[in-house]
Amino acid sequence: MSLLNKSPCKFSFKNKPSLCLSFAVKRRNNHVKKTIVGLPHVSSSTSATTTEASSIQNCSVLKSVSNSSSSNMRQGSDSYLRNQNIYSKFSWPAYLGGSEIYIWGSFNEWTKGVKLYKADQSSDASVILPLPLGNYEFKFVTDGTWTPAPHEPTVTNAEGHLNNFRVVAPSVSFRFKSKTAESVSVIGSWDNWQHSLLLTRNEHGVFTADAHLPAGQYSFVYVADGQMTCDPRLPLFPHPDLGSVHRTWSFAPDVFRIFYCTGWEDPVLHYRRLLNDRPIPEEDWQTLPLVRPPSRSNAFGTWKVASIVPFSSTLRSWHHSSSGVGDEEGEAGEGEAGEGERREGKEGERERSTAKLMGEIRGGGESKMKEDYHHHPDGMTNGMMNGMTNGHASLNSPSSPSPSSPSPSSPSPPSAAPTNNTLPHESLEFYFSNGLSGAERKEDRPTLSSAAPSAAAPSSTFACSSASLAGKAREREREGSRKGLQADAGDGKDGNRSHALPPPPPSQSSASSASHNSKPSANSSVSSSTLHGSSPFSKLRFLPSPFPASSSSSSSSLCSSSSSSSSSSSSSSSSSSSFTPISNLVYVAPLPGAFKLMRGQLKPFPRGGEPRTMLVADIDGTMVGEMNATDPFESTRRFGEYWESNAALVGSLLVYNTGRSLGQFVHLIDKSEGSLPVPDVVITAVGTKIWHLAEAGGRAAASGRKWIEDLIWTAQLDDGWNLNVVRRSVSRLISDFKSNPSDLCLLDDGSEHQHRVAVCASATVVDSVLAKLDRDLTAAGMKFRLIVSGSGSHRFLDCVSAAAGKEQALQYVRRHFGVPPYLCVAAGDSGNDVAMLEGAHPSIVVGNAQPELLRWLATQPQDGKVVLADAHCADGILEGLARHSLY
Repeated sequence: MSLLNKSPCKFSFKNKPSLCLSFAVKRRNNHVKKTIVGLPHVSSSTSATTTEASSIQNCSVLKSVSNSSSSNMRQGSDSYLRNQNIYSKFSWPAYLGGSEIYIWGSFNEWTKGVKLYKADQSSDASVILPLPLGNYEFKFVTDGTWTPAPHEPTVTNAEGHLNNFRVVAPSVSFRFKSKTAESVSVIGSWDNWQHSLLLTRNEHGVFTADAHLPAGQYSFVYVADGQMTCDPRLPLFPHPDLGSVHRTWSFAPDVFRIFYCTGWEDPVLHYRRLLNDRPIPEEDWQTLPLVRPPSRSNAFGTWKVASIVPFSSTLRSWHHSSSGVGDEEGEAGEGEAGEGERREGKEGERERSTAKLMGEIRGGGESKMKEDYHHHPDGMTNGMMNGMTNGHASLNSPSSPSPSSPSPSSPSPPSAAPTNNTLPHESLEFYFSNGLSGAERKEDRPTLSSAAPSAAAPSSTFACSSASLAGKAREREREGSRKGLQADAGDGKDGNRSHALPPPPPSQSSASSASHNSKPSANSSVSSSTLHGSSPFSKLRFLPSPFPASSSSSSSSLCSSSSSSSSSSSSSSSSSSSFTPISNLVYVAPLPGAFKLMRGQLKPFPRGGEPRTMLVADIDGTMVGEMNATDPFESTRRFGEYWESNAALVGSLLVYNTGRSLGQFVHLIDKSEGSLPVPDVVITAVGTKIWHLAEAGGRAAASGRKWIEDLIWTAQLDDGWNLNVVRRSVSRLISDFKSNPSDLCLLDDGSEHQHRVAVCASATVVDSVLAKLDRDLTAAGMKFRLIVSGSGSHRFLDCVSAAAGKEQALQYVRRHFGVPPYLCVAAGDSGNDVAMLEGAHPSIVVGNAQPELLRWLATQPQDGKVVLADAHCADGILEGLARHSLY
């Protein structure tokens, strides 16, 4: 069933897994060149004199990325994550233009740009890079201009640069078994079949690869030794060009996301992972600098965010590489310990420790894995998030939705898939510091009142009794009070409570060499410790905890030492420094997901793990109340508090769609004195102008006074529009009402907005004006749109280009940022909002809507697409978001 034209390769792929391979795929009557992207092996030879220049350049780029990543210098690097490469696709939309497009990023320490390629002039430019798991900042250079991609989330880093941001973790896996194939790759619809991804072969003849793809369903086929083929264990689906293909689902992988509100300029997260409430063997405490999401500061500080890939994301490939395949050949495969013993140095020690832990987790120290790795027919489903399957699955936490309740942000798979429950439960311990050292160092940890032993943690193994720790904590707090040391609230200001300030944990090097009964040194330098209010996600924990592997006698000794130390603390300073429960309190994220930490309160934040949304709102009467009211911004302030502390944290986009001009909008920003949230985009003049923020730091620090026009949108409005013809028609109409000028007057003759002419007409004559203007412009062959709005004695009449309008501009902005329709919601209050409210997306009509809009609403299907809120203005927007499940 092969559709591949078996032409000779440009060079042999044998023993050169890091090189690129070109071949031709036959699509009916035409051939399309493909390039294999291979996982780079630094030790591999890169001699390929017969390879074309682009392939050589790609290989060089891949090797550069590998060298940078392997040196552990990339941003957000995690020394314990295995050297596992994940294919990650980067793209630049074709409509944004650009002939030479490069991507620069932290994946190679910003040392070299990677070129993006197009299949043709109408296609998006793209490149697929194999990257280790972790966090990456990046930016595009189009024809020499640096700019972030609008369809990718953005953050502001510690240097104040606005960059795109991505957490690379597996969202889909590929696995192919062949006894004879020397190389296997996979091609798919994720990039319009442009690049092939090279799979890595283990000693059992199983080829595997992981990829990070946007959520959705994809088609794919395998290519074995240059011959297109399919996996006989998987179902086939028809494809118009390729005959038969497989299908798989990709979902956004779960990660730990901690949103932290702080006054510290450059806070640092200190964390470590636990599997089944046990520390991962040999894992040191990791540090991670935070970045700023597009959220503005509030009275309590600035929001920062840290993203951590769960260790369990590495276990899938670890299982693949160290186990059989579940059939007669695979069952003889070696277990984890055997694989780890063949590795050298620190990596080998971690392999062996992890193998031992995984054996204990599965029970009885079992060292062989005999799971049956069969693909599920429909690829990955949410049900797979409870464990690991070896088909096309992302590896997620046990807390993910069940197969019966798929994520609303992803297409629903056709059926559930079997799950593998061998993966351990993973949690995260963490605290924050201000990034300084010595006497200037300050830390944010939970208070004693909030700490409670984890219900899932067996105290005989990890923690001493809460009574013992509580007594010791109170003693240390009294001691700290006597010394007059102050706590810090993490908000840049000194606290007003006295707390214990015990020594920090030993360094990583000393901790790794300490025995199970070692304790923090009493001579460690003193650091200021922040202790906060109650939190359900904090617990008492010794840091670092020299937990016994399995000895109950050692556990008893540890607890008894704590009790004896507590009883003698008042008479012995050395004893009081042996156990330091106050400083050793940590916050705990009990499972992968999103959490908020603000003023000592750690709370679950499910919205933080969902994709960004877009709100497109009218201003007057919707986002802002009547300007003659006592306080027109009362509800606006409540909306702003919600938006900055919720939607903006995940990069959701705020767009104003107004009939005002840009100058009038900027004046309103100044008049609101910070009450009106600064948007990402402003659509003005009834959809004839689109403006983007022109401030380098992005929305988080923008004043809202500098904007740049979207010239691509403006150019699209020229089709069928002639401003002079419209001016002449309007002038004739106005001359007909010279006897009563108040019936019809000119507001905008197109001087400010060349695709709009606006008049104000009396309610008694507006219908006749509409009829005459429509007749004249139609006779002139114009492509136009007439929009009526307002209430009372007069109406506003806008004549705009047929390509313009509030809904047309909304759809353009939505596509520009890559937001799907079901995550874009419009809100309005008047007749000129009808066009965007009836669009193919959720909509909100606020409670104070004008009569003409309510009359229109009464004619619409009552299917929930348009929500009529009871609350007025911005409060109605919040109500509508909640009712649409987009709050």
